[in-house]
Amino acid sequence: MLVVDGSGSIGTENFDTLINFVVRVTRQFDVSPERTHMGFIQFSERSKVEIGLGNITDERGFERAIGNIVYQNGVFTNTGEAIREATDQLFDSPEARDVSKLMFLFTDGVPIIPSDAVNA
Repeated sequence: MLVVDGSGSIGTENFDTLINFVVRVTRQFDVSPERTHMGFIQFSERSKVEIGLGNITDERGFERAIGNIVYQNGVFTNTGEAIREATDQLFDSPEARDVSKLMFLFTDGVPIIPSDAVNA
């Protein structure tokens, strides 16, 4: 699960750079129905599941979907909510049953509620 900060402090240029980096990272995985399932959550004040875990089952489709994500440019960095959303996707999703689980968190700053992020 890719969890990406979409708060205003990131900036459009850095968000685009991050998206390009994420695409390069995902190329290292075999995204397919039988192998790796990936998802993408963007967060600022609220978390948004941009790509549900396992909704796209091929590498090119996943890359295209990532390229179509619109930067939130939000006010706050609600990291705790994003981690909880990713955890729900990873552990409650039927697609994630009986497989290894990994979360990549990309953020530039201090969460709005630091203790909330730690507890998540």
